[in-house]
Amino acid sequence: MATLLVQNIRLLAENTRDLGLEVNSKKTRCLVTRSNASCFAYRQLMTNYGNFEEVPEFIYLGAFITNRN
Repeated sequence: MATLLVQNIRLLAENTRDLGLEVNSKKTRCLVTRSNASCFAYRQLMTNYGNFEEVPEFIYLGAFITNRN
């Protein structure tokens, strides 16, 4: 699973770079929506583009999203 996420982060970074944008790893978080525990060591997804912290919940456009949804 982590390998697929790393590949997706790479694709995201490459395609946004083509548009003049950059993924900010200090502001970007990831949420795993599985019923069991974290799939990352130390709750971080480590890539060449930065380390992305795993979070159990966040608010998106006013909606409260959790890893239990």
